[in-house]
Amino acid sequence: MGNTRTITRLVVLTALWAVFAAVACGAEDGSGGEVPESSAEVSDPADTALAETTVTTLSPEAEVEAAVAAHDAMLLRLLQAPDPDDPEIAQRSTGTSRETAESGLAELAALGQHGIPGPNMSTTVLSADVTGDRATVEACEVDDGRLIDTATGDVLDDDVVTRLVTISLERVEGTWLVSNSVIEETWEGVTDCA
Repeated sequence: MGNTRTITRLVVLTALWAVFAAVACGAEDGSGGEVPESSAEVSDPADTALAETTVTTLSPEAEVEAAVAAHDAMLLRLLQAPDPDDPEIAQRSTGTSRETAESGLAELAALGQHGIPGPNMSTTVLSADVTGDRATVEACEVDDGRLIDTATGDVLDDDVVTRLVTISLERVEGTWLVSNSVIEETWEGVTDCA
């Protein structure tokens, strides 16, 4: 595998692990349940009484995990149809993460390649730590995504790996953005991160 190919694979498949799991299984709050969503309940329009509003506030850790899931869902969409100019990139990422996403997607588009999630992809959030406007999420990912040549449909890479990943986030103007991801350790095949 050449150096450019290795970089492309890292960009594509590192992002795909959590993305597919978040889309397929929904974001989790670390306790096995789904992250609660904010909701608003409005009275019948024919009723002239004031509308009642119910707002569910997420814990800081749940907010961070929801931001990671939204970022990953965006990447899953973009890796399947690479577009480095998609405006959502700036809405979900900053710093190194944004630069890596834009350059990686540009490279995929230039090479005529895209990613496809594998059937066994999953992610387990091991911890989420929030301190002020900075947060760190440690996650264990199983990645069996594939790198595809778009013109021919040939599978260019289909390695199955498990990774321990540290994801950094920053709160910018009230919104959590993914700022960096670091692969801490990698194992071949499907395993846990112990």
